Amino acid sequence: MADVKIKIETLSRIQTQLNAIVDEFENATGNSEALEAAIGNPYSRGELRDKAQDFEERWDDKRDELKEGLKELHDHVKGVVEGFENWDSETALQFQSNSSVQAPGAPGGTAPSSPAAV
Repeated sequence: MADVKIKIETLSRIQTQLNAIVDEFENATGNSEALEAAIGNPYSRGELRDKAQDFEERWDDKRDELKEGLKELHDHVKGVVEGFENWDSETALQFQSNSSVQAPGAPGGTAPSSPAAV
């Protein structure tokens, strides 16, 4: 299997974009109601507004399904980003603590001790 390399910044950007899309989907009903109000009854006829309302009602269910799927994807990406960032921080701390304790005989380390005479 080939290695997969993804920059954490790319995943963070995807997470932000998914969040914006979910927000837009959550506001879609209010936006469609504003559209219907803006359409009004031109020439005392409401067919266009009725068509917009009909479309909105049929699209509501599908939009909710899509929104839930996007929320799940967002949460998954967020978990990957947070998991990697936590792992990265913990690994950095381990490297820092390991570099402060140097092996005997290494430059800057303690001199090897001679065995005690018995």
